[in-house]
Amino acid sequence: MHEYSLAEALLKQVISHAPPGSKIERVVIEAGPLQGIEPHAMQTGWQLITRETACAHTVLEIVELSWPLHCPACGKDWTSPEFPATCSCGCADSHPVGGRDLLLKSITIAD
Repeated sequence: MHEYSLAEALLKQVISHAPPGSKIERVVIEAGPLQGIEPHAMQTGWQLITRETACAHTVLEIVELSWPLHCPACGKDWTSPEFPATCSCGCADSHPVGGRDLLLKSITIAD
């Protein structure tokens, strides 16, 4: 389960960006489809790794990104929720041009 190691790395990043002693309420990440993140496993890993930290009881929001695709026939770039996908020009040979993103988008801290 690589989600556990991702949760560990995410926790380190969140703590390094939050003011010392702050109570963190929400963490939002964006994950590309090539990360292969299973949301339930990521939530479980997050709950386990944050249990006795400043992030205990923090809501983890995972935004799953679409596939960034390129059509070799017409040169069009677009995103699709699924892969493989057929381009609007009719070409079925589109290929991913990214999708490995894993970004910490925001940290919400209690007042």
